[in-house]
Amino acid sequence: MNSPLQTPFDSVENAQQYVRLLVEAIAEAKSEIEADLGAAVAAKSQRRVQALRIVQFKLDKLEQHLTTRFRPRFERGHTSTQALNFSANFFSNFPSFGEITNMQ
Repeated sequence: MNSPLQTPFDSVENAQQYVRLLVEAIAEAKSEIEADLGAAVAAKSQRRVQALRIVQFKLDKLEQHLTTRFRPRFERGHTSTQALNFSANFFSNFPSFGEITNMQ
């Protein structure tokens, strides 16, 4: 008897979908931060500008990490098990798949 999928990492396709959703959420957050940064600059709020630039930097790094480290594992011919183990370890501290999809 097959058990239903319990996590977003029970299949390679689910792990890839999770990464796609995470990258989309990052892009959306980056555009919101850009708008907030413009407002903070206009209001001459230096502390807010600095804080938003740090957020921008961290989002850029996360996006870069996801696009340069996660995707090549599937392209380099790693087995599904290796890819799933990588994704489960990498995303263990991130929100669950359900939490991501409910944010939209």
